[in-house]
Amino acid sequence: MKFDPLKSFGYPVLKPLDPGQPRDMADYVNASFQPSFGFRIHDTDPSQFIVSYDFQGLSLGALKDAIERGDAQYLVRLECRSTFYASTHFVNVEGEFDVDGNQLRDWVEIKGLIVATGPCTITSDQINEEYELSEFSVEGGAVLAWASPTTYNVEKDFYRNIRSIFEYQEDESLKDGQFYTDLDSDYVLIFANPKQINLLRSGEATKSARVQLLNAVFFPAVLQMAMMLRENEDEALEKRWGQIVAAKCAARDIDYTKDPYLTAEELLKRPLKMLSDEILGG
Repeated sequence: MKFDPLKSFGYPVLKPLDPGQPRDMADYVNASFQPSFGFRIHDTDPSQFIVSYDFQGLSLGALKDAIERGDAQYLVRLECRSTFYASTHFVNVEGEFDVDGNQLRDWVEIKGLIVATGPCTITSDQINEEYELSEFSVEGGAVLAWASPTTYNVEKDFYRNIRSIFEYQEDESLKDGQFYTDLDSDYVLIFANPKQINLLRSGEATKSARVQLLNAVFFPAVLQMAMMLRENEDEALEKRWGQIVAAKCAARDIDYTKDPYLTAEELLKRPLKMLSDEILGG
């Protein structure tokens, strides 16, 4: 390896190689750090996201030993550039934590690192020979390993969560562009002709079409749901969709006993603004 201090921390760091970079350029020989992450909407609180993590993809014994001694710790860094939100979580080898969904928009980036908890010395025979050392010392907070970030689309997961309480049903008597909803089941049924349903399903594949569907189809349906929650709360809460919507309102401090129109707007995170942003390009 040709040691380049301009592209280095100044000490060995277990990190991914750049595309096309030969394996002998790695700071450590035959070692890898490949944490895995998951990102999903909370099962019982739709305003929250759950980040799951698994750091078992660490193969370097020296860093495993440092973690066992308490000299180092796994760290998860979550960032959302659209909202300038960032949080840091010191974690064990695997688990999960909650994140407030109101802090997130567009894309979320999750990074996995290993950092020193205090001054420590790392000893390893897998350090690349170009360093000409078998051990080195760092101060607390020093990065010892990092992995390529993982990204998730917040809007796509939010849309998937909203869609989970709806089901399409065919009604061949309806013309193109016509639809109606039925709130009498655990799921909200959206009736349309077969051709229209196929178009709706195909439209869910793109962000632009999802925004249009939120405004044209799901906003009127959620408005009906909000009206039923206000006017016939007990009956609505007997149904799965009612329980989910009520939980989301409680989590986001939305009073569904007031104007149903405003309730629907807040539940869907102001879909008209989403549409305006899509038309105007943000």
